[in-house]
Amino acid sequence: MQQRVVGCISCQQRIAELETKVAQLVAQNEQLARESITDPLTGALNRRGFVATLRREKSRAERNGTPLCMAFLDLDAFKPVNDLYGHAVGDKVLQRVVYVLKRSCREIDSVVRLGGDEFGIILPETDLVQARIYIERLKRKIQQGLVVRTDAGVEVRVFASFGVEEFRVGSDLNQFQNDVDAALYRAKAESRQRAFTPDEKKIILEFLEIPVV
Repeated sequence: MQQRVVGCISCQQRIAELETKVAQLVAQNEQLARESITDPLTGALNRRGFVATLRREKSRAERNGTPLCMAFLDLDAFKPVNDLYGHAVGDKVLQRVVYVLKRSCREIDSVVRLGGDEFGIILPETDLVQARIYIERLKRKIQQGLVVRTDAGVEVRVFASFGVEEFRVGSDLNQFQNDVDAALYRAKAESRQRAFTPDEKKIILEFLEIPVV
């Protein structure tokens, strides 16, 4: 009888150990899955995560008859930041961008790093009018809060251009992305006409080796 009791206890222990190992494997797989769709520098979704999320949100919008918008943003004159202050400062700027975006987004929105200094925001249950209002607010937040301080104490302020469009029922995801890209291109063309302060203009012109007049 005692041997049976000991045997049962031993089996229970082995079962508990197996359950623990299974739980650990599940947790590790979930962690690997998250890492596979996450940009390691900023914590935003990477392009793989972007594609999967956009497909899911497109299907949901079509199924429920709800609007879906997407915005792309590109940092203005980011290359001079890297060249003037180094890639470490450039990385801080990119991390700060995602921090501001995530703080400004709803839980249902998705922030994506598409590559380099280009980012995306997927906006479910949002029509174009609502998206444009949101993007205008976000632009102001970036202009006010996107400041990174270098080790030498220099404040680096970055601006961004945004393009936003609404998904059209019947179109595919490639066309949707092309529409947003076109909107971003128009916004960047307009941003080149933005009035820089004298100091900003001097830094940019010196970097481009254009005589300052």
